Amino acid sequence: MESSDNKKYLGIFGAWALSFGCSVGWGSFVMPGTTFLPIAGPVGSAIGLGLGGMVMLVLAINFHYLMNRYPECGGIYTYTKKAFSYDHGFLGAWFMIITYIAIIWANATALPLIARTVLGDTFRFGYLYSIAGYEIYIGEIILSGMALAVAALVCFSRKISALVQVFMAGLLFAGVLICFVGVLSSKGCTANFYPPYPPDSSHSGGVFTIFALAPWAFVGFESITHSAEEAKFSLKRSFVIMLTSLMTAAAVYVFLVLLAVKALPDDCGSWTDYIGSLDKYTGKASLPTFFAANKALGDKGTFILGASALGAIFTGLVGNYIALSRLLCSLSADGLFPTWVGRKSKAHVPKNAIISILLLSLVLPFFGRTAISWIVDVTTVGATIAYALASAAAFRLAREDNDRIRAAVGMAGMLISILFALEFLIPNLLSIKTLSLESYFILTIWSILGFVYFRTFLNRDNEGRMGHSILPWIILLGLIIFTSSVWLRQTTDKALERSETVLKEYYSVEENESDEDHIDDEMKSVGRSLDNASAVQIVLICFSLFNLLRIYSALQKREKQMGVEKALAEASSRAKTSFLSNMSHEIRTPMNTIIGLDTIALREPDLPQKTREHLERIGASANHLLSIINDILDMGRIESGRMVLNNEEFSFDGFLEQINIIINGQCQDKGLNYECRIVGDMAEYYIGDDLKLRQVMINILGNAVKFTDKSGSVTLTVEEVSRADGVCTLRFTVKDTGIGMDKEYIPKIFERFSQEDATTTNKYGGSGLGMAITINYVEMMGGEIHVESEKGVGSIFIVTVKLGACERKSEDITAEEVIGRRADILSGRRVLIAEDIEQNAEILADILELEGIESEHAKNGREAVEMFSGCDEGHFDAILMDVRMPEMDGLTATKRIRALERSDAGTIPIIAMTANVFEEDTERSLEAGMDAHLFKPIEPEKMFDTMARLISAADKA
Repeated sequence: MESSDNKKYLGIFGAWALSFGCSVGWGSFVMPGTTFLPIAGPVGSAIGLGLGGMVMLVLAINFHYLMNRYPECGGIYTYTKKAFSYDHGFLGAWFMIITYIAIIWANATALPLIARTVLGDTFRFGYLYSIAGYEIYIGEIILSGMALAVAALVCFSRKISALVQVFMAGLLFAGVLICFVGVLSSKGCTANFYPPYPPDSSHSGGVFTIFALAPWAFVGFESITHSAEEAKFSLKRSFVIMLTSLMTAAAVYVFLVLLAVKALPDDCGSWTDYIGSLDKYTGKASLPTFFAANKALGDKGTFILGASALGAIFTGLVGNYIALSRLLCSLSADGLFPTWVGRKSKAHVPKNAIISILLLSLVLPFFGRTAISWIVDVTTVGATIAYALASAAAFRLAREDNDRIRAAVGMAGMLISILFALEFLIPNLLSIKTLSLESYFILTIWSILGFVYFRTFLNRDNEGRMGHSILPWIILLGLIIFTSSVWLRQTTDKALERSETVLKEYYSVEENESDEDHIDDEMKSVGRSLDNASAVQIVLICFSLFNLLRIYSALQKREKQMGVEKALAEASSRAKTSFLSNMSHEIRTPMNTIIGLDTIALREPDLPQKTREHLERIGASANHLLSIINDILDMGRIESGRMVLNNEEFSFDGFLEQINIIINGQCQDKGLNYECRIVGDMAEYYIGDDLKLRQVMINILGNAVKFTDKSGSVTLTVEEVSRADGVCTLRFTVKDTGIGMDKEYIPKIFERFSQEDATTTNKYGGSGLGMAITINYVEMMGGEIHVESEKGVGSIFIVTVKLGACERKSEDITAEEVIGRRADILSGRRVLIAEDIEQNAEILADILELEGIESEHAKNGREAVEMFSGCDEGHFDAILMDVRMPEMDGLTATKRIRALERSDAGTIPIIAMTANVFEEDTERSLEAGMDAHLFKPIEPEKMFDTMARLISAADKA
């Protein structure tokens, strides 16, 4: 069994085998004779397949970008839900489900065809019945069922499935290559590639037709996207892997096409004679690829190519089991499928999903190969719709990143996918063979089932994730109407063709004369067929509209309910905000006294060492309590939607220096090595909320220090990764050698009060809100956090944020010069303190005295107005104003002072010094006429800096 700590298992070769094996199936051995050569000939087919593979590289580029952007399982579902909504994600997943499961069914039912070619009638025993001309035998059902079961069992072990996939993919490629080389070098295979194109047909048209089959030929190459989080290799290599798989897949197709024309039956002079009369041959001769291998290498050739075809079938089975099971897991994790479907074993294997796929698939062999082919035809349309959604996601995300090149590739992929889908959907649009009558009907039914399933889930969607976009459902309804209409038309055409055939046979007999009754009977038969088909279409469309209306009704009902819940939530939020504000004020007021007295006491030079240690512990405990209060307040503001970002210029060097001072001090205290690296050039200034960004980095770095034992290391790496249209993307990478986390815990790390185990909190402490606040701040800055961790090794946090570009340059001023300038500005100044708590006023006066500032005290806002209005102009240089005071609050007092008819009333700096810490409190202070809003407990350095800046500006005014 695999270790639960070893979630990543997929290596580079395993990823190539998964992508290559899913894109090459049994059809590659059959299509040369039935499709490729009749349409374009050997040279035209080779060119068309090569061009098709090159065009699929556009989609590979988009998948590479999306995989690295969202390194999770789920593939197209994950990308579209992240870029657009869960509705788009569900639409993409719905079509990929039928695509993957149809390929599983196609490969399982192709095994009896190989057996018929290689082993003759070995498994053709126990005849049951015939469907659409295909005879069904118990032996062949058992053979298909065994293949499905064996593939499922292989998938129960991820490591074994990877090894089997690599072996079978290698067998597939090597077998085709050996037979190709053997045929080219065989003296018995003397036929050439002439004519290069079919006679009497358009060369360019044939090449284009084969080119347009690219989605069918290469579907499945994107299957590695579903295993992104299980990859051991860097996802930056994913494009090279998909490029290699597409190249090898194209090579296999081309080899088989060229191989098929090199050997001819004795009665054929060229490949055109052979392919044109292919229906008359049986056994190996009915399959030109096997016929050529047998003629060149004898029975060994048949065996080698048969083994290669077996490899194609098995890689298709295992690969699509893996892709579909991971997709179902992602849907299950989001509640779109039952939870038990996505439940994984201790070895991280989604066994329930694999078993579900197996049980559903075991029924299909009873319907025969022809019926399965109807479903398989749908995969091309389903895949192209999903590819279009994925490319649209890449386009949108690249636009958000201001990456014009990737956005252009995303747009190209979207247009290519849409064109491919239209080519297969619209009859006679091009020379390409469109879907069969039955396939149109199956596509209609599958689309309707999507409506039904969505409506069922919508009624249980308590989290309100679905129903935010109507576009996917317009697409689905349009598809239902269109495909049912084409099905109706083709049903009518088929009825007319049947009647025409009957009438021709009737009049071909000489004794049969003109019989109007016979003609009327046939016309009535056509009419009944048309009536029945029309009735079916009407029922299908009405049922779809009924479901759409039910969905709309459910959304309307949910919207009304959400309105009620929003009103209740806003009332609850107001009550909570009021409570938090009052709690903050009541706690911060005495804490201001504690921290203030502690700060003053620690400045006494003659303190006994023991007393100094006690005071330092008091200060540390008070600051810890303050950080917990701040976390609670921040979380409350985030939850209520009241948290906003400031957009101001800030010095990046100053920002980084403040972080380094704090973290370096923590590391020194703990005996850790701390290093800060800057990669490339950074701007001197950026535009954003430096306070919240600093809190993000200190939270993450603080945790790195906290959870790293002595002699360990903490490293911060900073780089600007992109700059376009005034937006800069910065990446901060924090790496530590700490205790690490279990990989299963990583998704929970940003949840409130989350802890891996109780002993962690007991040992290291913490409010349990820091990381929840951190992820919210980062997302507000248009960024994301990626986490990698391993128990006993350490953790890596990669934080990306978007900031505004700023061209401002910093002045070359040292910290000592800044402090010296501040002292020159503040020394000898006089300040009015408006504070209703005497003790707080005394502490503030003592702190001001440390900087040589005189002060006078007013007990409330009324006294402050009277003292200011009763003194000479210029007597006070600034006012430190509390907000909550008896008789007259600080806001009213500020308005009164600003309204006084004296020259300094409008210029004197008024600074709020309050325990009210919400953004709306700051806004109210500024609206009342204050110049700044500082929080209690007072931070002396910040207060002095603010006073120096405002007093200096007032002097200049």
